[in-house]
Amino acid sequence: MTDDVAESPSALGLGLCLRAAAVCAAVGLIGGTAVALGHFGKDDSRLTAGVGFTAGVVIAAASFLLSSLVIAWADTVDRRMILPVGLMTYVFKIVVIGMVVFGIARRDWPGLTPLLWGIAVGAASWIVAQATWTYRWAQSQPEILPQPGIPPMRGK
Repeated sequence: MTDDVAESPSALGLGLCLRAAAVCAAVGLIGGTAVALGHFGKDDSRLTAGVGFTAGVVIAAASFLLSSLVIAWADTVDRRMILPVGLMTYVFKIVVIGMVVFGIARRDWPGLTPLLWGIAVGAASWIVAQATWTYRWAQSQPEILPQPGIPPMRGK
């Protein structure tokens, strides 16, 4: 891998994906176990709740990972493709997740509520991991000083 590729926005984004996926995996494992142990009811419902929560975190993480990979691919092909490809991926993901959730709801699976909570917690943990990584990355960048002879940009 050349230095140009290692410093490209796509390469930086893929590094973030690995970190965020690791955070979501930890949240899913710990959260699923906690939900299973803390869920009151029969032993079967405890397992179902834990599996539902963990599956929700996995769904959210897979959704964000898919977006990141598709956007990184679009960036390598042509930067002008990022917005349309990202939006099409977003619509596709929402439709698929909606179909899965509504399909599960029609079957009256007792793990549906923990699944929905898992999706919410998984999405939140990915966003926090991404925000933390972005903040740390931005702090490590050199300060951009105004160039002499070029007036600063001002809003209208």
